Formats: sequence, C-alpha cells, structure tokens
Amino acid sequence: MFNKCLSLGLFQTSFKKGVISLFYKEGKDQNDTKSYRPISLLPSMGQLLDKLMTQRLTYFLKQTRQFSLKQFDFKEGVSTDHALDCLLTTIYSHKRNKINFAVVSIDIKGMFDNLKYSSIVGKLSNSQCPPNIQSLFRNLLKDRNVIIPTNEGVAQQPQTTGVVFQCIRPAHSIERAGSLHCFSGTESRLYNAICE
Repeated sequence: MFNKCLSLGLFQTSFKKGVISLFYKEGKDQNDTKSYRPISLLPSMGQLLDKLMTQRLTYFLKQTRQFSLKQFDFKEGVSTDHALDCLLTTIYSHKRNKINFAVVSIDIKGMFDNLKYSSIVGKLSNSQCPPNIQSLFRNLLKDRNVIIPTNEGVAQQPQTTGVVFQCIRPAHSIERAGSLHCFSGTESRLYNAICE
C-alpha cells in the first residue's frame, strides 16, 4: 500500500487527519495560551508514510548535494554541538587572523506557523525533486484536517443533536445572549441556512 502511495504521489486523506496535542513549555505561565505548543499528530499510517516520504526526499537531497553543510537542524547525525563547534572554530580562526567579525543570532518567531505551503512546493519544484515526491508533499499539504480533543460539549451527530437540543430547551424557544441566537427544530435549520 505504501509503495503504491509513493509511486502515485498520493497521501491518503485518512492518513493526514491530525490530532492536536498541547505540549507545555517548561517555566512558562500555565494560564497563558502561548505557554503551550500545539503539535499535530498524524495517525500511525500517516506517520509511516510521512517517514518514508521524508527518507526519499532526504536521499534525493544527499545524492544531488543539495543539503547545506552549514545546516545543523533537521539533519540526521548532526546536533547543536556540531553547530557550536562550527561557530567557535570560525570565531577562533577570525581572531587568530585578526579579521573583524560579528555574530548575529536570529530567532524567527512562529516560523513554521507562518511558513507558506506554496513556498515549500516551489522549492521542491526548483530542486528537481522526483515528481512523485513533489506530488506527495503537495498532497500532504492540501486539505489537511485536525481534531482538537475536548471533554466539553455534545458531539453534533444528525440523530442525537436534535434530541439533545430538545432536552435543554423547550420547543420553539428563543434565547438571546449577545449576538448568539439559539433556535430549536425547523427554525434552527432555517437560521443555520440563512447564516451560512
């Protein structure tokens, strides 16, 4: 099945339905929403296909020498220690040769949150990446869905929603709270149709 997905360049819809998990950032205010990092976890089959796809892309980039020697993150067998060693070696070399230099460190806040999918696809196209891998990435980035687990509220299912709504509100009642209007029965469907 995975070989077929890889050869056709298709990332099946059910494989890319992520579940959002919130990871707490140590030392931050637990009441601040910015203290949590949302991570989208793919189902097992999606993770496996993602891994295979990434391995194929990595192999291609290595074979065509498109991996930068100065890239230290997201690269197998390389760590922060390697980055620091490279930086310190450069600093010591410049000092020894009496060359003026400056070190500028840039932290791009929310880089992955603001990265445009079109730029990823564009870079893949320019890299002469195999068409099936390009297609897989385009497919993965298109029509993604996420689920946010919650212990609150009632699931909106066609059969039960109406009955549950009838239990909490008498038929044909209207409650107004701010700009929220609640209707029951046919009026609810009519109101939803008008608002959509």
